[in-house]
Amino acid sequence: MESEKRMRRLKVGILTFSDGREYIHNELLSLNRGYQERLAKALESTGELDVVQGCEIISNQQVAQNEGRSMAREGCDLTILNYAIWCYPHLSAVVAREHVKSWGG
Repeated sequence: MESEKRMRRLKVGILTFSDGREYIHNELLSLNRGYQERLAKALESTGELDVVQGCEIISNQQVAQNEGRSMAREGCDLTILNYAIWCYPHLSAVVAREHVKSWGG
């Protein structure tokens, strides 16, 4: 049992943020997904982490809330807030608030 505790891999979430303007978000969607996938592959290649990618690229408050809750449900030990392009910073606070709520905070 002690070796199982030491061998437990960290579960790392990745949430990628985009521009809040819908037309720019849509234009850069494939670029942002590519950055998220590259980051996930790099982390997985270490063999030490279980990676959970966000389902949607975050560009508005509703998606930020949903993705924050999703990371909490997945039981992520930590979540990387991935900014591959310029983004509105308030969405990070929304994600963090939703994640912390799940801890009873």
